[in-house]
Amino acid sequence: MAVPAKAEETVSVGITRAVVPVAGQGSRLRPLTHLLPKELLPVGRKLVLDYVIEELYAAGIREALFIVSPRKPQIRTYLEEIVGAGTGLRFAFAVQEEPKGSGDALLYAAEWVGEQPFVVAFGDCIIASSPVGAPLKRLLQAFKQHEVEAAILVEEVERERLSHYGVVAPAETESHETPFLIRDIVEKPSMDEAPSSFVVAARWILKPTIFDAIRRSSPDPRGEWNIPDALRKLLNARPRAVAVPLLQGEARRDIGSWGSFLVETVRSAINDPEYGSQIRRVAAKELTRFSDSGIVVGK
Repeated sequence: MAVPAKAEETVSVGITRAVVPVAGQGSRLRPLTHLLPKELLPVGRKLVLDYVIEELYAAGIREALFIVSPRKPQIRTYLEEIVGAGTGLRFAFAVQEEPKGSGDALLYAAEWVGEQPFVVAFGDCIIASSPVGAPLKRLLQAFKQHEVEAAILVEEVERERLSHYGVVAPAETESHETPFLIRDIVEKPSMDEAPSSFVVAARWILKPTIFDAIRRSSPDPRGEWNIPDALRKLLNARPRAVAVPLLQGEARRDIGSWGSFLVETVRSAINDPEYGSQIRRVAAKELTRFSDSGIVVGK
């Protein structure tokens, strides 16, 4: 994987380090993930992790700590080979022995992070945008401009999907098409209890104060420590966090289930610069076959 030679320089907010959790089990993509971590699955001509690394570099990140699992040695092997190929990123690794949630994973980064704010980018989520890294750049800029404890990339989703995500509560009721302050965040609420339709889109900027908040938080019913629960403690003490929404044409591509993985595989295939036209012709024929069979396309 090669980083474009003309990638823009670091956003001038002084944040050049990212923590990338990649220790999840990928249970929803079994049996495929028995052999290959979900972060190394191909989406088009690149692996999921390639997209994440390109995004980080384009936004000015120059060092990344990967929180890996001892049961997924392929990730470290792959990344060490990338370093030799020259991505412009320096990689480090920490091992999370057991998957105990995003908050627990983050604690393994405390010493490496030191006293500076840092990006968190989940390794199984692609943030699609043009140019690459634009949403993360806006997140970095909002963090600096608002002088907050945390900045969170968010997307608006249908209410029936809210129980799968961390959901933010805006501080005000005005339009939320631009960065907005939040007063609370709730991890996986029921549809009726969700404070808004804006959910965390797999990218954060956090201060090291998050580590103590994680240590003081309690595990959820599954025995996992979650970043939203810890951030909620910080917001209670100092209600200063900003949410940055994805814009039209931008999207979070979560490669965590068969549905999302297959959709992104198709999306990448039909847009392939060399074979896309051929694949679109085949797809059109297949859709015609469905229509001729009385199957409603799109359902």
